[in-house]
Amino acid sequence: MIIDSHTHLFDVFTGHKIKKGIVNYPLGITMLLEWLGYKKGSNNKTPNKIIRYLALYDNLKRSKCGTIENLLFYMSENKIQKSLVWAIEPFVKTKELIEIYKDNNNLLPIASINLFNNPDIDIVNEFKKNISDKVFGLKIHPIIQNIHPASEIFLNVLEEYAIYKKPVFLHTGSSSVVFREYNNYEYGSIYNFEKAVKTFPDILFIFGHMGNNTPLEAIDLAKKYSNIILETSYQNNKIIKIAIDNIGIERIIFGSDFPYSRQYYALKEIFKLKISCDNLEKILFKNIKKIINI
Repeated sequence: MIIDSHTHLFDVFTGHKIKKGIVNYPLGITMLLEWLGYKKGSNNKTPNKIIRYLALYDNLKRSKCGTIENLLFYMSENKIQKSLVWAIEPFVKTKELIEIYKDNNNLLPIASINLFNNPDIDIVNEFKKNISDKVFGLKIHPIIQNIHPASEIFLNVLEEYAIYKKPVFLHTGSSSVVFREYNNYEYGSIYNFEKAVKTFPDILFIFGHMGNNTPLEAIDLAKKYSNIILETSYQNNKIIKIAIDNIGIERIIFGSDFPYSRQYYALKEIFKLKISCDNLEKILFKNIKKIINI
């Protein structure tokens, strides 16, 4: 069995509608990264502006591949039985994903609330609308939603959310999302999350992309706090092995970040690991099943 712990549908950057059906992947910088086996250095700092813009342009094109039909097709191609689909309010809404889940129970929704430039948010009411037994966690994207992980509102959200006893899924690492005027791509920097992780030890925090361009920092913080789980998208097998050696196999989960990274190449790095079948199964599905209680 394989569960992809990190996928998206539709356009998470703008909320623009995309066409239905099977859409071929465009050529671009991410395709080169996939072909190279995600070899981008072990702990790169923020990519320069040109690289970020190229990656952003590539991501905007890949958003068009985020159709239900595409996700189901690539899941079948790669023998993936279930995918966790992450909402990012207000651009991809929780209710949309819950409706999809009704017809496709192998696409498990991860909820979101509208934090985007919304300082007066009624957090309790937002959770009442979006958190239920039909969702498997909460997604927060500090950069797209323009919310600093050490801010008061971020911590208030976690305080209200703690009663649900579900994990929090986070974008971590810098980002190519620079087309907004906020210049906030460093909101995803790893140590920005330390205050939240330390303040709420009973919440499991899933670090999406394992810190992206700074995986060694993510591993370092995860060594310090046992409530951090590292998700593998955009990391090569050597980095994933370092994570295993430092924090243990039980805190590593497979994810691809479909459609922004193809599932085939993300899985390829997992299968390169020289580990036992039982440990391989832990990364591919056993760990995440335990985390989301399915």
